[in-house]
Amino acid sequence: MAARVIVYLFTYKRAVLLERALRSLLAQTFTDWVCELHNDAPEDGGPRDVLERLGADPRVRLVNHAENLGGVRSFSLAFVPSPHAYSAILEDDNWWEPRFLECLVGELDRRPEVAMATANMRKWQEMEDGSWQDTGAVVWPREELPHDALAPFDWRRETTGQWHSNGAMVFRTLRDESMRFPAGSEFTFIECFQARAFPHPFLRVQEPLANFAITRGTARKMPDVNYGQTVMALITTALRIVRPPLDELRAHLDGLRSVGRRGHLDWLVAALSDGRCRYALRAFRPSDWVVLGLLVAKRPWRFRGMLRYRRDQREAVAYLEKFTALRVAEQGAGATPREKP
Repeated sequence: MAARVIVYLFTYKRAVLLERALRSLLAQTFTDWVCELHNDAPEDGGPRDVLERLGADPRVRLVNHAENLGGVRSFSLAFVPSPHAYSAILEDDNWWEPRFLECLVGELDRRPEVAMATANMRKWQEMEDGSWQDTGAVVWPREELPHDALAPFDWRRETTGQWHSNGAMVFRTLRDESMRFPAGSEFTFIECFQARAFPHPFLRVQEPLANFAITRGTARKMPDVNYGQTVMALITTALRIVRPPLDELRAHLDGLRSVGRRGHLDWLVAALSDGRCRYALRAFRPSDWVVLGLLVAKRPWRFRGMLRYRRDQREAVAYLEKFTALRVAEQGAGATPREKP
């Protein structure tokens, strides 16, 4: 009989961090799980050394990739059918509290309408000497998430991926491979793609049952133009398919302005890029146009690259269109995730 949970543990040249993640899995109070440990650096023997050091556990199977797949193709391996009721992802730099699986599996057992349960995470900072310091912060502060909450599909949040965290979720194992991420997707936005593709609502658990590592460096680079193109794909599909009311859009843009990172200008570029989105131009201020003009004059190559998103990100756009339409229809029909997968 298959274990109830399959855990996909992904690692890339970080054996020291991997050991901490694996120890946290072995310490789970819920024990009916199996693990596929995916090593995305074929030449790296570190994961095998870690397994040998921790002792043989038949529940853990090492999978050495024949070639480096990268983050997107590696994570896609978790979104496939399997005989296990639930699936979870554990990243090599993050780790779980002992009750993580017990709590989230229990919640999913009790709530058949929920496709995914995700827990709060404590934030830890890597120091120069390699030690780790608890920052005292969590991903969702109590004022944002005072208690466990069901999270419906929300176009405002699901262009940023903040509804859940890869390394702190348990989800119902899929029945097909339609959620596998499109080629060329930007790894930074994997959670945004998941937020469009997963049936809703999600369950967000306020208790920090997982730990998020703020590392001093990363093994993966983020191409600037690809990043901008993915942002365009996320925003334009929301504008075209959800078509949020202008008052809600203005309020959302005000929130982005308050953060001070010019994220509202990405929405302006997106509205300009597609005739079907230009209704949204009425939500912007004259000052937004002035600032955007200055930025385009300073970095015209980046602006041109972002506008090529429909050519360069065809698969991503099609993926987002499909699942955004499903989420909108799901809300309109009042269907549960199990009724409209």
